[in-house]
Amino acid sequence: NEIEQLPASIGDLVNLKKVALAGNPLTGLPEEMKNCREIELLRVSAADMCNPTPQWVFELPKLAFFSDGGNPASRAYPEIADTSERIHWKELSVGEQVGASPSSEVFKGEYNGQAIAPKVFREGLASDGYAEDDFACSLLAGNHPNLREVTGRAVGHPEGRDVIVTKLIPQGEYVDLGKPPNFDTVTRDTFEDGVQYEPWFVQSVLLNVAQAMLHLHKRNIAHGDLYAHNIQVNGKGHAIVGDFGAATYYDPYAPTAHLREAQDVRAFGYLIEDMLDRMQGTQGAGTLTGLRLSCVDENPEARPSFQSLVISLEHMPQS
Repeated sequence: NEIEQLPASIGDLVNLKKVALAGNPLTGLPEEMKNCREIELLRVSAADMCNPTPQWVFELPKLAFFSDGGNPASRAYPEIADTSERIHWKELSVGEQVGASPSSEVFKGEYNGQAIAPKVFREGLASDGYAEDDFACSLLAGNHPNLREVTGRAVGHPEGRDVIVTKLIPQGEYVDLGKPPNFDTVTRDTFEDGVQYEPWFVQSVLLNVAQAMLHLHKRNIAHGDLYAHNIQVNGKGHAIVGDFGAATYYDPYAPTAHLREAQDVRAFGYLIEDMLDRMQGTQGAGTLTGLRLSCVDENPEARPSFQSLVISLEHMPQS
């Protein structure tokens, strides 16, 4: 929308929940906006902000989905120590498209007899930021049992696009845990009517997601979009966290670094709530309720780390 500046009067919108401003030439945010204490989603990525995001943004009590990547103040990626294989596009057998996001397209393919899924990144701006930032964070994330397994990066795409080659997740074996928000839920995911989960499944999925998020924050990556619809699960309760379209690499020495994790932790609290609402029985419900409450604490400083969440979920009582 070519918005260069927000009016100070935005601070009067005290019930504002979702602010999607990615791609606008914003140079900053008015301090009056800190009065908008109901904000849960804020996108100011791919803007013209030369100064670090102000402290008060990280102190907003309900902010759970935040991204500011792609700004002059946040584009200093470390040299990507990428040891993955370089594969020429012509060596890939690429078939039908099997998935898409605002910043990429995923295809079914084969390489050296292995089923693969080349992820071809679009160019320029997507809904949550620049596709190149998605690509960079995907590489920086590296491999983890609860992230898509990266085989390598393809070079020589006919349109010059960035490509990551990932292992193909068997279609039908893994499904999206949830569905995107709608105009009624605004910032919260939706689910199929009547869906229910066994307690062991809930614990397994939440543990896997917490482990993935711990891995990301150890690499100074804030996910910024931790939703059930960005998590794939199989019938054994194994979870894979995907979609780095809103991810931000952050300076680990910045005074707000730990608060970036606190934002993702609040999103994780929403995920616990979504699964608790659909869990059969009460086994483990007390422990999960306690974790949920700590994750959504309106004081970001009081929220647990993903390290402590992993420990709690690993030792969660079964009755």
